[in-house]
Amino acid sequence: MKENHTKSGDIREQIKEAIRHLDHLLPSQAPIRDFVHHNTLHGYQHLPFPEALASARRLTGANGYMPLEKYREYFHEGRISAEDLTASIDEETTLEPDSLVAETSLASLRRRDIYFAVLTMPYQPLSGCQLNWQIEENHVLEKLRSDLPNSDCWKTPKQRDLFQNQLPSVICGMPALKYCI
Repeated sequence: MKENHTKSGDIREQIKEAIRHLDHLLPSQAPIRDFVHHNTLHGYQHLPFPEALASARRLTGANGYMPLEKYREYFHEGRISAEDLTASIDEETTLEPDSLVAETSLASLRRRDIYFAVLTMPYQPLSGCQLNWQIEENHVLEKLRSDLPNSDCWKTPKQRDLFQNQLPSVICGMPALKYCI
């Protein structure tokens, strides 16, 4: 009988320790009627903000950011400017935004340009099989998608020709292709 009491006491201590740990990570706040500021990430203040959000998500399942589609919507509504988006890409140096992917005599393509396109236009990752099918059936390495919106980089007919006809062929033969798709 004493053994059961000891096990029960151990379990209670484990539960109390888990609650103490969670009390540090989760905000201690009851439902409120009026606005009150409270840092719901106070238990993660020692981490950089993106890491704090990732840790909180792993523990709670809560998203710290809106879905990408919402940001795209804001971009197309003008609530997020091209300058702000480019500055954000440039700020994240681990993305190597200045890395050259392709170049012709008319223009160059950098990783920044690819990130910008993926962030502002609908994009679905492809599996290896899907990519092979797209290459063979739709010739995706020979031309850009016809449904892409007009871009500022297509200001002249010469630039439009570059982006629609020449650049995809240049990219096709480059080892950096993996960064583009």
